[in-house]
Amino acid sequence: MFSNERLRSILEKSVIMNAVYFNSKKVSHLRKFGKDGNEMIEYCSQKSIELIYEIIKPKQILLVGMDAPKWMKIQFDKKKMRF
Repeated sequence: MFSNERLRSILEKSVIMNAVYFNSKKVSHLRKFGKDGNEMIEYCSQKSIELIYEIIKPKQILLVGMDAPKWMKIQFDKKKMRF
């Protein structure tokens, strides 16, 4: 994925984190715990957003995972997206 020098440089300067702090292969597995599972997801979402927007304040964010933007309620400006 990060095969050229520019992309490798970006990765070396990156901060990598999990969006879910509870031991689960998928976020959807936490929903099996009903209300408690939803509270766990909400807690992780709020702490991740706090870390991103209030502490790290990155110029760019790379999300790995299809559902993370949805359950973290992250909105994208598609005009500014780069691939």
